[in-house]
Amino acid sequence: MALSGGDIFAKASELGLTKGDRTGPIEVNTELARSLGINDLLKALSDRMGRKVNVMIFEDAAAVKAKSANSYRIPTTKDGF
Repeated sequence: MALSGGDIFAKASELGLTKGDRTGPIEVNTELARSLGINDLLKALSDRMGRKVNVMIFEDAAAVKAKSANSYRIPTTKDGF
């Protein structure tokens, strides 16, 4: 799964996780996921999907599109998805 947004990308960058306009894969139940504050989200999605859901963080939606033409944007709010 791809996540994009200035705040989370800046946090990933502060942690030294970014490579250009994205991070490498971040797995559920890891210190990286916990440090970014996304582990609970990844656990909830993994439970719903019945398999591990991992994520890459991109600088913005354009960076996601540049990486994969087969992407779908799902807008979110600060309160969740």
